[in-house]
Amino acid sequence: MWKAAVMLLPLLLCLVVAAPAQNQSAAEQHANEVFDQILESVSQSETLDPLHLPEQVASFDRTFLVRFHGEIRLYNTTLTGLSTVTRTGNCRFQMDDKGLDVLADVGVGALDLDSKAHVKFMGRGPAVDLHVHIDYVRVLLEALQVDGVMQLRRFKVQELLGFTLKINGLGPLSYMFNFFSTYFTKLFKGIVRSHVEKILSAQIEKKIRDLKLSF
Repeated sequence: MWKAAVMLLPLLLCLVVAAPAQNQSAAEQHANEVFDQILESVSQSETLDPLHLPEQVASFDRTFLVRFHGEIRLYNTTLTGLSTVTRTGNCRFQMDDKGLDVLADVGVGALDLDSKAHVKFMGRGPAVDLHVHIDYVRVLLEALQVDGVMQLRRFKVQELLGFTLKINGLGPLSYMFNFFSTYFTKLFKGIVRSHVEKILSAQIEKKIRDLKLSF
């Protein structure tokens, strides 16, 4: 059904350029429906939830009179909630020298990330349990119609809302809790941003590209 609806999108997009406001509203409404169906199709992918992330090794430094080097190895990391992707605002249109731009606000969430980490610092290496919860991720989606073909131009995280982090098991390194809280917050925000953009944009781009739209 969503493919049939999208086939009508180019005709309605033309109305945005030359037609009065009521026709623009009709085009926007139809574009909303089309992108809703595309995102719904993406959300049904069995590969999204849970998403198993590869092991990752990161290093850090701390100075106590002299500089000490530490290492963190993340493993058994899963990210859940990518299938909640949905449109949260009306599609907007604009013309530029490359073609017709379609922009939409997209939301993802809630997201939960669970991971284990082996922390090595000054000869100590506890195994740590980590849990991250994010209420909502705000994303800007931009698609461009070029030579009659719709393609994804941008899928960029704008904001992470309601970020919370729980750390259990620091043991002998508990005196560095504030440091690790800041460190893991920055690390996991980067991981979540990267995977939301990379995984979902690849899915959306495939859905759009396969349609091969033309005016």
